[in-house]
Order: sequence, then structure tokens, then C-alpha cells
Amino acid sequence: MANSGFVVAGKVVRAHGLRGELSVLSYADSPRLFGALQRLYLKLPGRRPMKYRPTAARSRGDFLLLSLDGLSSRQEALKLLEAEVWVRRRDIPWAKGELLMADLIGWEVELADGRKLGTILEVQAATGQELWTIQDSLGRDILFPAVEEFILEVDEQAEKAVIDPPPGLLELYQNESS
Repeated sequence: MANSGFVVAGKVVRAHGLRGELSVLSYADSPRLFGALQRLYLKLPGRRPMKYRPTAARSRGDFLLLSLDGLSSRQEALKLLEAEVWVRRRDIPWAKGELLMADLIGWEVELADGRKLGTILEVQAATGQELWTIQDSLGRDILFPAVEEFILEVDEQAEKAVIDPPPGLLELYQNESS
């Protein structure tokens, strides 16, 4: 997905209200994204993406409430639970030439000494700080605070990040599975 023309911008987690509004876990850096779009796509597992026009978007806690043209009942909204929200990269007004959080999914992560740590599974910014979920070779999920001081290199061509995690972070996850 990261190299295609689409970016996964969120996931539908529940229906909100009676008029077809969707509660979306947004992966976007800014909730402004959804208000700036003329179209987006909802992709259910095993089905083709469905095109919609957003009519309203507003923040509510950690979620985004999204209204779509043609979606007017709770029953219709319930059919879209677990759908990924796809956005065409070319439709994101401020993304021209920028690396987006969604682009990092699938990237390899190495430590400063060259050892492979794992692969980025998810990137979130819900808490106001970017957080990477890195899966190591043993299948453990490592939560990494992706702040500038811990990221040594980002190689877009190789789709690789080199990190120097804070002291004790990796040991915390290694001791957890012992």
C-alpha cells in the first residue's frame, strides 16, 4: 500500500448516531485532512474500495466523526465497520513530496550497530506523539516513541529506518517474553 497511489488514513471502528455518521480511528497527522478531501474510499476486507464524498468531519476525543454523501442511516454505517479509509496520495494537499506516516508501514528497522530489529506494523499519533509499533523476529510488538533524538536515519529508497532507542526500552520487551 505504501508505494501505491493510496494512503490508509484510518479505520472505521463504529457507527455514531442514527444518521450514518462513522467513528473513525484516524492515522492522519492532522484531522484537517478529512475536511480538505473531495473524495475518499472505504475498503472492506475481500471487497473493492467504495468511493465516497465526505460532507463533514469533526474530532471527538481520540476519534474522528465522519459524514459521507449517500450514507444516511445507522444500518448503512454498521455495514462499514472495520473498513479501512483510503485516500489518494494526490488528493492530500500538503503531501506533495512529503513522507507520510502511512508510508513507514512495512519498513525495516535497524539499530545503530546494524542489527535488524524488525518491521514497522503501525504508526500512530493519537497521543500527540508519533508512536511506531515494530514487530521483531520473534513476533513481539515493540512500541517505539518516534522522536527525532531516537531516529538516526530514514532511508526512503531502501524503506529503512535506523534507530537508537532510549536506554532500557528493548530490554523491557525482551524481559516481557522471558
